[in-house]
Order: sequence, then C-alpha cells, then structure tokens
Amino acid sequence: MVRPLEIDTVQMFRTVFLILGIPLILGILINTRFPGLAAKLVVPIKRLSIIIFSGIVILALSNNFSYFLQAIRFVFFIVLIQNALAFATGYGLGSLFKISPKDRKTISIETGMQNSGLALVLIFNPKIFPPEMELGGMAIIAAWWGIWHIIAGLALAGYWSNFSFGLRPGKVKL
Repeated sequence: MVRPLEIDTVQMFRTVFLILGIPLILGILINTRFPGLAAKLVVPIKRLSIIIFSGIVILALSNNFSYFLQAIRFVFFIVLIQNALAFATGYGLGSLFKISPKDRKTISIETGMQNSGLALVLIFNPKIFPPEMELGGMAIIAAWWGIWHIIAGLALAGYWSNFSFGLRPGKVKL
C-alpha cells in the first residue's frame, strides 16, 4: 500500500545543518585559523565520529531488529552491489578525468561512503517523520548501509593507505 509522505523541509534542513553544516564550518575555521590544533584533533575526531556513527547504527538496529530479520535478505546484496558500484564509479571517473591517483582514491571513498548516519537521524526525527509512520524498512536499509559502509570504506581506505604512497603496512592510525 502506498501512503503519501509529507516531509517538513525546514526541519530537515535544520537537522542536516546541525549534523553536517556546523561541524563542517567549525572544521574549516579551526583548520584555517589553528592548523596545529587541527592536526592534533584529526585522529581523536576520526575515532569519535566512528564511535558516534556506530552508536547510531546499533541504536537503530536494536530498536528495529525484527524488521532487520525480515528485510535483510532483500537488501543485503543490493547494498553491497550499490556500494561497490559507487566506489568503482568514483575511482573510474577520477581516472577518466586524469585526476591524480591520490585524489581518485579520495573521490572513490567519498562516493562510496554515502551518509547513512544522516539518513538514520532523519528517519528517526519525529518532527520530520511522525512516530505513527512505520519506517522500519527505511531504517533497516539505512542501518545496513551504515554497517556496510563502515566495513567497506575502512577496509578500502586501510588497504590504500597501507600499500600506497610509500607507506609501510601496519603504520596507519585511525
């Protein structure tokens, strides 16, 4: 059954701005004005972001585990295939436009790592999607996307950073 969906665009903009805009602006300002501090914060911020994102995914899964068990067989391979295509497209387009190998890898990671954490926050924001709407399927897709993107993105970034640009294996810190 198809139901109409009304989204509060102002509330969605606020949520996206709080989650993406403010950290981006702060990061640019700190990096521009205090590069030494920014360099010291890179590793702790990476670790904190992975912990926060993992927490969001775990919370979403734990609150919707029965949906997960029902839906995972339908979305498992779709997410893997889409993600592999996104990584390959990012790298391939970088190659097509003769971008440096380092930048190709960055484009590939950015293309492959869609913001499923943001999707989960939007899905569970009651001001955007009222609680009476049953959004378990959307949450499962976003949660599985989040889990897989963490696994695939970290694995690919780790592989490339360990075996590229003269770095020795095992010397990469997250």
